[in-house]
Amino acid sequence: MNPEVTDAFPVPWGGDRGTAPGLAFELRESKFHPPGVRPGIVVRTALLGQLAATRVPVITLVAPPGYGKTTLMAQWAQRTESRVAWLSCDDTDNDPVVLLSALAVALSRIGPVDPAIFSALASSGADITVVPRFVAAVAPVQPPVTVLVDHAEAVTNRQCLNTIAEFALRLPPGWQFALASRTVVPLPTARLRAHGGILEITADDLAMGVTEAHSLLKGAGVEGRRGQPSRSPAADRRMASRALYRRTRHQVRHPPERRRFHVHR
Repeated sequence: MNPEVTDAFPVPWGGDRGTAPGLAFELRESKFHPPGVRPGIVVRTALLGQLAATRVPVITLVAPPGYGKTTLMAQWAQRTESRVAWLSCDDTDNDPVVLLSALAVALSRIGPVDPAIFSALASSGADITVVPRFVAAVAPVQPPVTVLVDHAEAVTNRQCLNTIAEFALRLPPGWQFALASRTVVPLPTARLRAHGGILEITADDLAMGVTEAHSLLKGAGVEGRRGQPSRSPAADRRMASRALYRRTRHQVRHPPERRRFHVHR
């Protein structure tokens, strides 16, 4: 499969703006970067401390929309001393060749990856049997390495899900693999739990306490009732997001200096 991706950037390779060897399709540049931190966002200090302290190879963040999974991972990416490879999944990743190629590109941003892996993926179809060769190709990236995969729920293809699970079981030493998803992630969790190899962060862990929720709303310019518990973290985030959106629109329409702005969507 050679997907056509509109408004895509050529995949950088080895620091140059070009197409990775053997890659017959383009990938959006935005897939390889965490979102920018918006003003008013609460730093999840306790959870960040837990992530910084853990040495388990696999971490999952599973919760419905609005619980701050992406925000937490972006904050972690900013603070960790590990080399961080970021990949935001979307519908185009429901092809194992595309998925593993994108993961290889993300890793090539932080260290040496054998370029021969791209042609190997394309010729093999990237089924589960190619995972050991894939791991060997990316293993030269020196640890500590943290691979952050966001929006993992977008991947629904069974072959891709099996590939993700196999990669999680074959991580090079000193690597960590974290997935954020709205739904249960396709990992052999029972096996990983038995060996103490997984940290599972759930909606209960991500839920904000009263102080955090109040800080979030205050940072967005929304004052809640003092002393009242949060209705839900998702509701508070929606309220804060609406306030931030209105503030941003006001600043664009009424800037402090009389300038003309072009807003690119």
